[in-house]
Order: sequence, then C-alpha cells, then structure tokens
Amino acid sequence: MVRGREADAFRILESSEANPDSILVAQQLANYLRCVELQSKKDHSPELGFLKDRFGVTPENVGIKISACLIVKDEEECLGRCLESLKGAVDEIVVVDTGSKDRTVEIAQSYGAVMGTFEWCNDFSAARNASLELATGNWILWIDADEVLDPGSARAFQRAVTRPQFGGFNIQIINYTEKDSEYSVFEHHPIRLFRNLPSVRFTGKVHEQIVHGLQALELPGATLEGATIHHYGYTSEMMEAKGKIDRTITLLEHEVRNQPEEAFHWFNLCNTLYCAERWAESEHAGRQCVQRLRENDPYGAMCYQLLTGAMIAQGKLDVAIEFCDQATARGYGGILVEYERANAYLKMGDGAGCLAALEKCGVDQWPEGMTGDRSIVEYKRNIIKGQALALLGRYDEALAELDFALAKVPNYGPALYSRAATLEKKGDTFEAYEAFLKARSDAGILALATKGAARTALALGILQAAAKLFKEAWEADPDDYGCWVGWTEAATAWGDTESILLAYEAFVKHHEPTNEVLINWGRALAEAGQDERALTCFTEVIKRDPTQANAYFNCGDLLYRNGAFSDAAHLYETGLRVNPNHADGWFMMGNALAQMNLDEGAKLAYRQALQINPSHAGVLNNLEVIAA
Repeated sequence: MVRGREADAFRILESSEANPDSILVAQQLANYLRCVELQSKKDHSPELGFLKDRFGVTPENVGIKISACLIVKDEEECLGRCLESLKGAVDEIVVVDTGSKDRTVEIAQSYGAVMGTFEWCNDFSAARNASLELATGNWILWIDADEVLDPGSARAFQRAVTRPQFGGFNIQIINYTEKDSEYSVFEHHPIRLFRNLPSVRFTGKVHEQIVHGLQALELPGATLEGATIHHYGYTSEMMEAKGKIDRTITLLEHEVRNQPEEAFHWFNLCNTLYCAERWAESEHAGRQCVQRLRENDPYGAMCYQLLTGAMIAQGKLDVAIEFCDQATARGYGGILVEYERANAYLKMGDGAGCLAALEKCGVDQWPEGMTGDRSIVEYKRNIIKGQALALLGRYDEALAELDFALAKVPNYGPALYSRAATLEKKGDTFEAYEAFLKARSDAGILALATKGAARTALALGILQAAAKLFKEAWEADPDDYGCWVGWTEAATAWGDTESILLAYEAFVKHHEPTNEVLINWGRALAEAGQDERALTCFTEVIKRDPTQANAYFNCGDLLYRNGAFSDAAHLYETGLRVNPNHADGWFMMGNALAQMNLDEGAKLAYRQALQINPSHAGVLNNLEVIAA
C-alpha cells in the first residue's frame, strides 16, 4: 500500500480474511487511507467502503496535523532560527514561555505561534505538558529553541503521519559539542514525533520522557529515516551561558532521591557530573546506574563509557579496565567501551595495549541508531592512536594519524598539542615550537601548550620568548616550580635583570622561599646593584641554617665588592669551615687577604685552592702577581 500497489494490498488482505489478525490489518489500512486522503486530497471512498463492508472497520480518529511544541525562556539568540526551520514541516507552532525577560515572546509571536505561559517549578515535564494542552494537532513534534530541524525532515514527517499504528517515531538528534565543528558531535535517537493522545504525557522533572505513556497504550515506536534535528545547546559556550549544568545536577539529584532504583536517572546524573568534570561523583552515579541496568538498556554502553572515563580521570586505570571487561561480558561492549580501554592503556604507558583496544573499535562508520560520541569514529580514535604510536617511538605514523584528525578539526587542542609533543620527541624542535604556539589557541590546553612552547624556545635559544612563555605558564599555575625555574633560567641567559628580579618578587608572593631561592635571589639583587636587599637574603639563609656554605661565600663576595675585605675574609673563613673543599672559596679568601697586604696568608689560601683544583686559572695568575 505504501509503495502504491493498492490492488495487490487488497488482494492479499482478501485472501487472508480467515486470519484473526486480518481485522487489525484492515483497521490499520483504513487509518492509513484516511490519512493519505487528508494529505493528498485523493478520494479513497471505494477502498474505505470495501473495508467497512468486508471487515466492519472505519477510520479511527486519526489525522495528519502536526503541532511543534516548545517551552522557552530567554531564547532570543536562537529561537528565530529554530522556528524558521519549522516552516513547511509543521502546521502549528505552540510556544509556552516560562518567564522570559528578553524578546523571546515577541519573536515567537512573529511566527504566528500559539502562546502560553507557565510558572516555572523546576519540572520540565510539567512545562511541556502545558504546551501539549494548547496543541490542536494530531501529532506532536517535540523540539527546543536551541535546535534546528533539518530541511529534509518535512518529507519524512509526511510519511510518518500516515502511519498512526505507531505511537511515536525516534528521530536522529545530532548534538554539536564544539563550536563550528561538524565532526564533534554526540548522537542519540529519542522519540520526538508522537501522536497527540490525552493519556500520553511527559514524565520526569528533568531529561523528561514521553515513552512511558505510549508504552501504557501498547503503541509501538519506529525509527523515522530521513528526519534529523540539529542541537546546538551542548557547546561549552551555550552550557556556560545558560548555567545548564548546575541546574540539571540539582534536578537530577532530586530525581535519584525520589526514584533511587531508576537506572535512567542515575545515568543522566552520571553524564551531567562527567560534563562538569566532577569525576568522583560521576563515578558514584555510574556505579549506581550499572548496578540497575536492565538487559539491553539503550544507554548501557554509554554509561559504562562515562563510568570508566571518570575512573581514568582519577587515575584508577586498573579498575577502569576491569569495568570495561564487565561491560563486554554484559553485552555493552563495543566502540565506546573499547575507546575508554584504549585511553586507560595509554595512561598506563602501554602503547601496544592501546593500539589493540583501538582495533576493536575500528569501524569506518558510526553504527546506525547508536547513542554516543560519534566523534570517536570521526577523529578522536586517530588522536589516541597517534599518541600510542608516539609512545612506541613510531613518530611518522603518529604524525600521520594526528594530521588526519586535524584535517577534520583544525583547531582541536588535544590534537594540536599531541602533534607538537610528537615533533618534540622526534627532535624536530623548531617545528614543535611552532606547533605548540598554535596549540595555545585552545583555552583547554593553554597551560600545557605554553609550557611546551617555552621548553622548545629555550632549547632553540629563543631566550626572550622562552622567558615570556615560562612566565605565562607559571602565572597560570604558581605551583609549577619547573616553570618558574625555566623563567629565571631563560631570563638569566637572556641577561634581562628586570625579568629575573620580577620572577623572584612574584615567587615570594605565593611561596615561602627556600634557602636556594634566597641565595639566587640575593645574587640577582647584587648584580642589579641592590646590595642591601641582597645582603638581607644571604643573612636570612645564615640565620635559618648556619651550615649553608654558599650563603657565607655569596655574602663575602658582596662585601668584597664593596671594599669590606676584612669582613669578607671572615665570611669566607666561616664558609670554608662548613665546606673546606670549595676551591673558589679559598680563591676569594686569598684575594681578600691580598687586598689587606697579607701576602703570606693569601699564598696559603691560593695553595689550598690548587690542591682542590690544580688548574684554577685565577689562582695561578694571582700567585704570579704576588711573586712578582
């Protein structure tokens, strides 16, 4: 019948009249003919008359009118795009506002929407059910303001509404997780087009569902091929702007308290906490979910992925692999779980194990109807494969995988950073430096990329840039002592006294300086001519720890330069009691004595220095001067 072979359809029905199910089939056929009649204006009275006379059936209360139902609040930035996409696909637009303060209502009215208001009560189902009360269509399209209906969906809707034997249709939802990237997507297939029946209403305060009402009526669902909704509300910018995560966590915590045995609520809480990078809480929710999973729950594989991902983020690598095994044993293995297994092996430093896991999720296309992160297949697995190959020293192969990923997502930070790190390992230092600089464009890896750029700049002798980059990296993470040391080393090699002193001033604002830091700070101050402050640094070290020989030597050098030879000699002597094997200490002791015309004492000090370092040029020269 659907293919236009009406005569064949009636002939088959007639031949199976004795079958008890023939009346059910005849009823579905009558409903179908009525819907087609409404849609095409084509008269099907003869066929309907036949069905009535032969089987005693007439069309039920069916129709083809579609009402798009939305609940909104402060959606002026995106509502117009959504409503524009509905033109030609639906017959009615119903918009229920929950308290907008911007132009949302005005925009909805400009599209001729049926308007309603609802006082927000932290219950998404209650608000959506209010929109259903205003809808006059035979079918409901559930859509949100930050979503856009794909242009090809209208034709699919025309097919769907002639099949009222189905209570609802699953529609592909493509959720974009990165701005301006068609490859960074999460895909799922919920029921979004469903019959408008009095008892079919939304349930759940958050992550609301319509399926329970359809199941109660024993109305089956089907997948609607050719229909797609694009969702832009999951990009980080949109999530932060709307405060979605915190709001959703609060509502989901309420749901799991009220229905602690409902796995779906635990799954949604696990997912939301994962997005918030609250790893321990996400792990707890994930454990609760997998304990309650029923056989073939559609979100089971994704829950295991989130659970193991949260474990990996906490460094629980062995446990994560155990749960990957559990997922596979329960029938939830596949792409998502093997991807996390690969992640765990990579973090362990097991490149071969990582590659083996990736082979198990090596399909070319995302499986039709599968829920999850489609970008794993698009490019993320290539990034992990590149990292594993680099770990194994197979740098050219690693770069090929990373370049493949970057061809799809040119500005994706993890891929940019991995490429730069691989070039650095390979020894292509200048190329690595440029790659690290490019990777800094991604805020998520800015700190890591800055450290890499600083490190390679220092290796290349680009000292001014290295000092600047190490400074930026340390300011972003003042607990990273290595970056601070890099800053001082680069600034010292560059000869930038101002930058050196700034580094020490900045350090002591965050940390109690160690003796080593105080001594080096004192040296920098002395070179800058700030002798009093330098002396304060050295004497503070001596006060803290009288066994710090370097503090005595540096303090002696400072006094020597200022002509206080006797005091300098005393400090050298004290330092040499602590460390008698310091050739330069004996050398400076000899110099101080020589300045006081105590030549015999100076000779003794110089000879002591030569016993430690026989080729000490300064000592040999000064002995010749005294002998002359």
